[in-house]
Amino acid sequence: MMMILGILLAATVAVALMLGQLAKMSFRERVLSTAAMLAAAFVFYGLVVLVEGAAH
Repeated sequence: MMMILGILLAATVAVALMLGQLAKMSFRERVLSTAAMLAAAFVFYGLVVLVEGAAH
């Protein structure tokens, strides 16, 4: 389960940084965008864990 979280977070950071570069965002905007996407990834991961736990 932790490996899935690691992959999810690494992919989130990579996508956020690539999108920030494509949009020509400043460094501060990239950091804020990445933080927001990481928060969304944690929420998604938490929901997956809850649903998986409820299924058992």
